Amino acid sequence: VYDFTGDVLPVEGGTISPKQGTFESGEKVTITAIPSNGFYFKNWSGDISGTNTPYSLTITSDTEVIAVFEKNDTDGDGVPDDIDKCPETSAGETVNVDGCAESQEDSDGDGVTDDLDQCA
Repeated sequence: VYDFTGDVLPVEGGTISPKQGTFESGEKVTITAIPSNGFYFKNWSGDISGTNTPYSLTITSDTEVIAVFEKNDTDGDGVPDDIDKCPETSAGETVNVDGCAESQEDSDGDGVTDDLDQCA
């Protein structure tokens, strides 16, 4: 008989099912990672790896798994949606810490975006 323990990173990222249990050697267990709103499931860590959910494994020893979640970044600029002030950045544009590219900002408020403004 072996122990199974599941955890999530970050804690607010989602849940795992089952979270824990005791299983006979050779017993198959299917685990599922369920992301919270604003997160997506990235990968498994610990005694398993991969990105499939659900994930089936055969218990042969005490097993610890971690479901790794990340915040959504819809526009792929590296700034999570929950703090991205410019959520529709075009692919490949360099952004600041707020998730905004020069083509999206007007620092001096003159109606001309920073990438085109010759009189900042």
